[in-house]
Amino acid sequence: MQGVTCVIRSLPARWRVEWIVFFLTTDNNSRGDFLYKVLIVMGLALLSACSATGPKFNAVSHPTNDSLIYVYRPDLFQNGAISPGIVVDNEERLLLQNNGYTYFYLPPGQHQFSILLSDRYTPAEPTKLLMEAGTVYYLKLVTGNIFNSMPGVGLSVNRKFGLISVEEEIGKAEIQDCRYLNPSESKKFSKSYFLESN
Repeated sequence: MQGVTCVIRSLPARWRVEWIVFFLTTDNNSRGDFLYKVLIVMGLALLSACSATGPKFNAVSHPTNDSLIYVYRPDLFQNGAISPGIVVDNEERLLLQNNGYTYFYLPPGQHQFSILLSDRYTPAEPTKLLMEAGTVYYLKLVTGNIFNSMPGVGLSVNRKFGLISVEEEIGKAEIQDCRYLNPSESKKFSKSYFLESN
């Protein structure tokens, strides 16, 4: 399903509308088939609404006296609707949507990166990096679910998020399909349990 969503999201808007109309109007043998197709289209629309929509990755130049850091989140279905706040040196910068990336120029020295989440989710410890002038760094947002069985209650899900530093060649490869998020246009973090995306 994730691959289908990516393909549809990459099509021009006119083609997306034509595809939806074609999909809904073909082989409608019963009302159940039509409703099933409507639900699929609505689900795909919701999935794509949670993802970043800016321009595709484009490397930026960086001055030799500063360091450059890319913070990115590969396109994943798991926890894709949750957009955590990204904090750099105790200052919130943006909400990192699924399949999104941004970058910051920072002076050389130690910097701390952390995540803002509602109380329902578990953030990892802050990531500290000793950054050097003229160097490019990549921070990747990772996420996962831990399922716990609770007697008398059933199954509970603990959603975890973290920022990890990755090697430059890995970061360059993984960020290629991500879409730019402008920190100056980003909403700030909200404790809303349902509307944590931008």
